[in-house]
Amino acid sequence: MGTGSDPDRGAADGPPVEDAALADETASDAAADDPNEDAADTATDDDGDGDSPGGPQLPPGCGDRFLDPDRVVEGEVFADCLVAAMEIARTFHLTRTTSLSTDRWDVAVAPELAIDGTIEDPAGRIIVLGDTGWMETAVGWIQAGPTDEPLEMAVTMAVELAIATTGLEGTRARFATSPGYTPIGTREIDGRPSWGYTGSPEQIFEGVITESFEIWIDANHLPVRVEQVTSVPELYANETERWDYRDWGEPFEVEPPAGFDEG
Repeated sequence: MGTGSDPDRGAADGPPVEDAALADETASDAAADDPNEDAADTATDDDGDGDSPGGPQLPPGCGDRFLDPDRVVEGEVFADCLVAAMEIARTFHLTRTTSLSTDRWDVAVAPELAIDGTIEDPAGRIIVLGDTGWMETAVGWIQAGPTDEPLEMAVTMAVELAIATTGLEGTRARFATSPGYTPIGTREIDGRPSWGYTGSPEQIFEGVITESFEIWIDANHLPVRVEQVTSVPELYANETERWDYRDWGEPFEVEPPAGFDEG
């Protein structure tokens, strides 16, 4: 199960790339060597024979990292390009780190949503196939759905949150809420040339304030890392959260929990 990579591998940060010429050269090298291109070729091949031009494509405004890498990118344009790139790559591994826990997710966003995630707080595992989800709890697997039972309600909320934070629809909706994304330069993250932007997207939970937000994308517009600081007045301040994305296009298997059928 999973992508076959070490889920405990950290993302090493490299020094900022100061020279613009070096940044351009790095982008060219990344575009030429990036394994995501293989994922893109596979995703846009409808029948698997390698000759179909159909399938998801990047919107025209995404060329050369939003055409002008020194210009603020409109929030909806940024969201459209990011989500289109994710749909082309189809699969990824996400490690979400907070002060409370480290959660790990294998996610397929196309042709339909599939999630296999392990969370630390509250401890459990979440599986999603299409619009059906389950969570493993101390009393066993529970399927999400309409209910008045407290535990089942908590499971349903956890599954819905997983879908909203990793699926294409929720990702686009969230990133589009920022008026714009301002470029902040280039750096290497886990050996991947990355381009950074600051923005102010709304948080999923009402009342949570975004204090700072950075997203780093690669040459194919795929997210590499998200770093954000949030707060809730009179509850907590300056909670740091980091999302690391890797293994784009790597296949993995997800099955319903034992005793349950998909759908």
